[in-house]
Amino acid sequence: MRTKMAAPFNTASDHGAYSRRYSRIAMGLHWLMAAILLANIITGWTFPEAMPGQKYSPKPLLPLHISLGLSALILIVPRIVWRITHRPPPHNPAMPTWEHIAASLGHVGLYALMVAVPFSGWLVLSAHKIQKGKLMFFGLFAFPHFPVFPSLPAADVLWWHDTLVAVHGALASWILPALIALHVGAVVKHHLVDRDPVLRRMWPGRDT
Repeated sequence: MRTKMAAPFNTASDHGAYSRRYSRIAMGLHWLMAAILLANIITGWTFPEAMPGQKYSPKPLLPLHISLGLSALILIVPRIVWRITHRPPPHNPAMPTWEHIAASLGHVGLYALMVAVPFSGWLVLSAHKIQKGKLMFFGLFAFPHFPVFPSLPAADVLWWHDTLVAVHGALASWILPALIALHVGAVVKHHLVDRDPVLRRMWPGRDT
């Protein structure tokens, strides 16, 4: 069975249908989250590898990493709500079926990681030293800990902490950057090869 090849946007109707831009709120949420995630990936890569039961080395950027992670945890709520309540511009129907499926799966994966990465980080910090320290949000106020750990035995809290450290590290250091790289690569391919308006629809600026 032959697959459909992506077609350029040659007609006025094509341009009108598929060049519709995202709303300014959607753009703001997208680029703000992208900046937070990129900054936290970079700061996270500066940390020494965490091993279960190990006494951790000092991390000068940890307060910034925590505050950015909590920012992402807060920001993902309005972003998901906005995505559910506001339909995004459609894909090019001339795209091959596999590209439609890959794009949909990629977006679902990114949203899942935008929840899982900061949430797992919050759990790690909440289980650390059985919540003896406060989670400060940019030094302005204390962010609450996840409420389950104080009711657990200390040994269980330690096990959860070490397990969650491994999970958070794998998601934040490898899986999320890999999926972001695939996402960026797909956008570049659509912009430079397919010549469709995928990038322009999310890029801030005036409508043309």
